[in-house]
Amino acid sequence: MGIVDKIFGRRDSKQANDHSDVQDLKQIKALISALTDDAAYKDAQKMLVKIGEPAVEPLIETLHSENEDILWWAARTLGSIGDDRAVGPLIQLYENPPSARIRTAAGLSLGKLGDPHAIPELVEQLQISNFITEVKSMLLAFGPAAVEQIIAFIQQKDETGSLAGVANAIEMLGNIGDPRAEEILRDHTSSEKYPENINNLAAQALAKLGLKIEISQDEIGKLKIGLLSNDYDIRKTTLDRARSAASSIDDPEFHTALQASEKIRFAYDMQVQAAVNTKPIQACLYAIELEPCFSAAYACLSYLYRQYTTEKHKAVEWIQKAIEIDPGNMQAWTEMGMVYVALGDVPAAVRAFHHQISIAPSQRNLEPHCRMAAVYRKLNMPNDLAKVLAYQSSQGVGLDPAAEREWEQMVMATDKALLKQAIDGNI
Repeated sequence: MGIVDKIFGRRDSKQANDHSDVQDLKQIKALISALTDDAAYKDAQKMLVKIGEPAVEPLIETLHSENEDILWWAARTLGSIGDDRAVGPLIQLYENPPSARIRTAAGLSLGKLGDPHAIPELVEQLQISNFITEVKSMLLAFGPAAVEQIIAFIQQKDETGSLAGVANAIEMLGNIGDPRAEEILRDHTSSEKYPENINNLAAQALAKLGLKIEISQDEIGKLKIGLLSNDYDIRKTTLDRARSAASSIDDPEFHTALQASEKIRFAYDMQVQAAVNTKPIQACLYAIELEPCFSAAYACLSYLYRQYTTEKHKAVEWIQKAIEIDPGNMQAWTEMGMVYVALGDVPAAVRAFHHQISIAPSQRNLEPHCRMAAVYRKLNMPNDLAKVLAYQSSQGVGLDPAAEREWEQMVMATDKALLKQAIDGNI
C-alpha cells in the first residue's frame, strides 16, 4: 500500500484519485509531507491539485519551510492549482528565495498564474532545457509584456559571447510578433557574426513579423543548387536556410526547387509509410514533376521501392535514371549496388560498388567498402582489400553482422570470372 493510500485509508490509489472532495486538513498536511518522498511525490502532488482550493492555505503556510524539497513542490503545486491567493506569497518567495532553485519554482508558478513578476525568471529559463516547453508557452501568453526582457537577454548574451538560449529567445520574438524585435532580429541574420542556425531562426522570426531580409542573387543561386544537391546533408542544411529566406525571395525557380526539395525531405522523413501507402512515393514523383533533372529524387524513389515494397524490380529503372542524369551522384551508385544486392545480382552490385570506390575512395557511406572487402578477398586482390579495410577501420563502421554473412555467402557462390568482369567494367 502506497503513502497516498495510507493517508486515505484505501487500498486502491485510483479510488483515491477519483475523489476530489477530500478536505480533511490532516490528510492535506500528510500529502504535503509526502512531497519529499521519492516514491510518492508525484501521486501526492496530483492529489493536492485534485483537492484544489482547500489545499491552498496549507500549501502557502508550507512556503515558510526550511526544507527545499518541500518548498519546491509546494510552490509548483500552488501554480498547478491556479488559485490567486498564492500570488502574493509566491512573489515574496520569488523575491527572497533561499536558493536559485526555489526562485525558479516560484517563477514558474507565477508564470502559470499569469503574474508578470515571473517574466525575468522565465526569460532566464530559455537557456535551460528542463522546462523549455512550459516556459515558451507562458512567455507567449505574456506576449508583448515579455519582449523588452527577451531582447535584453539576447543583448546580454551577445556581450558575453554566449549563445545559450539565444535560439529559443529569437524563436519567442518571432512567435510573439512584436515590431520592437525587428532591429535585433535583423542583426542576427548576419552570417558573419552568428552561426547559420541563428541566422535562419532570425530570418524566420522576421518573416512572422511580415518583414523581409536582404538576400543577394548569388546567395539565391547557391540555395537553388543546395536544394537540388545529391547529398542528403547538404539538402537538409540548405532547406533550413531556404525556408527562412523564402518569404524574401521572388525567384520562381527558387520556389520550385524549394518545393521539390521539401517533397524529398518528406519522403525520407515518412519513408516507413511506403510499406502501407504511397504518400512517400507520390512525394518523389511530384518532386520529379517539378524538377525533372533532380537526380536525388529518382534515387529516393529507388530506395523506397527497394526498402519498403515488394516491387523491388521497379527500383532499377529509377536508379538508372538518377545516374543517367548525374553520373557523378555517388549516393546513387551506392543505391544501385544495394538494388542489385536486393535482387540477388551480385556481379551488377559489384560493378556499382567498385565504380564508386574507384571514383570516390573517401566517403561517408561505407557500404561499398564493406561490400567490396569480400569480393577483393575472393579474387585475391590484396592491395585493394588492404585499402578498403584500412578506410573502413579508420571510420570505425561496418556492416550489420547478419547482412555481412549473407553478402559473403552470395559472393562465395558467384563465379570468379563474373566478379572479375564486373570489376573490369565488362558487365
